[in-house]
Amino acid sequence: MKQVWKGLLITVITFIASTIASGGFAGTALAWETLGITTLGTVLIYLAQSFAFPSTSIIGELNLKDLAKGAFVTLGNFFSAYTASTVTTGHVDWKSLFISAGSVFAMYILKQLGTTVPPTQTK
Repeated sequence: MKQVWKGLLITVITFIASTIASGGFAGTALAWETLGITTLGTVLIYLAQSFAFPSTSIIGELNLKDLAKGAFVTLGNFFSAYTASTVTTGHVDWKSLFISAGSVFAMYILKQLGTTVPPTQTK
């Protein structure tokens, strides 16, 4: 059940980051498609990395593994946004792409700082 809540949280984080990067709520069908593809791709990457590499840090701390996982999710967001832009519009707005990826990384790290680890995984 914890994975479901964390997945929902990363969905909200990705949606917010992608919305900020695009300059506001999407107004056209293609913009909504791009936002949806980006969010879905990022969430799938997040769930895969979370399943393969569970968190081992204590609340309020970050370790190298957390940073690597955040970078992996960020790359997933970057490639999802790139693919979504290419497929839906044929044009890539690089500035928006980097803003979205940077926002996802920052929000992922903030999420990690506030996530507790099950007692069996503490240091």
